[in-house]
Amino acid sequence: MATTNPTISDAWTLLVTDTGQDFFLSLPFETPHRVEVATWGSAEAPPSTLTGHLLNAAKRESVNRSLLGDGCLFARCLSGSTAVVLNTWTNFLLLFDAGLWATSATWLTDRTWG
Repeated sequence: MATTNPTISDAWTLLVTDTGQDFFLSLPFETPHRVEVATWGSAEAPPSTLTGHLLNAAKRESVNRSLLGDGCLFARCLSGSTAVVLNTWTNFLLLFDAGLWATSATWLTDRTWG
């Protein structure tokens, strides 16, 4: 499992190149920015007309592979630039204080914001 804090701008930025790799992407709570995220079938830059899922840090929103589906993960900031929190893993079992094992990104989302 890897955690990174990539900075994204107003252009689509490639964050995950493996089209099947699990991920969990969120914004730091204090950021005022809104971020758009989408998956695209290849690592080549998607068209500027691509629309994705909007994230708002004030609402504690996040996304994962289960929500966005297969494809390379891209993100862009709607105003300026901002850092995001990106967790990625492949076939990795996650153990939390609840004592449960899961590999589902949905399970992680529920435990984080639930």
